[in-house]
Amino acid sequence: MRKLVLSVLMGLFTLHVLANSPAQQMKIEQVMTAKELQDTGIATLTESQRQALNDWLNRYTLKLLLAAI
Repeated sequence: MRKLVLSVLMGLFTLHVLANSPAQQMKIEQVMTAKELQDTGIATLTESQRQALNDWLNRYTLKLLLAAI
């Protein structure tokens, strides 16, 4: 039981650090190919639209990771 609690706490700490570190945040270009970016229209987004998408991607990824714990 103690190992489980420690693992969960370490996982939450890691997620917190990753979520608050701009250098560790994902960008849509890291998860889609150039063809996918073009085919979906993401390649034509403005810089502010792309940043909003990247922000959403990071929030969504964090939710997925937290749900997996």
